[in-house]
Amino acid sequence: IVFDGETWHLFVSMGSNQTSSGGANVATGIGYATSTDGVTFTLQEDVLVPYEGLALGLASATILDGVIHLLYVEKPDLRLATYPVDGSAEWTFVEEPVLTSAEVGDWAGTWVFAPSFFCETDQDQDFSLLFGGDSTSGTRSLGFGTSADAEIWDWEGPLSGGDLPVSSLNHWDVLEALDDYVMWYSMTDPSTGLKAI
Repeated sequence: IVFDGETWHLFVSMGSNQTSSGGANVATGIGYATSTDGVTFTLQEDVLVPYEGLALGLASATILDGVIHLLYVEKPDLRLATYPVDGSAEWTFVEEPVLTSAEVGDWAGTWVFAPSFFCETDQDQDFSLLFGGDSTSGTRSLGFGTSADAEIWDWEGPLSGGDLPVSSLNHWDVLEALDDYVMWYSMTDPSTGLKAI
């Protein structure tokens, strides 16, 4: 969710009814809703990013200079869409992926996913991005990137060493707080199976 000073913009992963076996919801895509009070939201009738047989994942948005920049997962890549908050134009979907797993190395050999996207207007680059990657050996790591335009990026990683089990690193998000970054994430205790933040 992002706030442009007047309107809240919310992006959600959407699914239809569960399958008859009671498994996961059937994916429909990424939805878009708006609110003027942050409590009551109006969901757009049409799915913003429809599921078309490709694995869609979580999205993350930020606003710079009156434009929403939305990063979303279209497995195995990260993609970008933009939209002016004044509604003067339609959503624009950048044709080329913003990031592919091949660009960042073997540590993210399977896919890149779960972007945490934010602005740093006081830094050399306006945009920053924390993202995950899963290697072909089944380990998980985080990467970090900076960009002036949200399309061309400088990447670094793996930040976490490249040897964490998947259960040790999930559902992260990050914010810039003065001169530091603050990150939270979930993990599963291997001995008890209990989850924690």
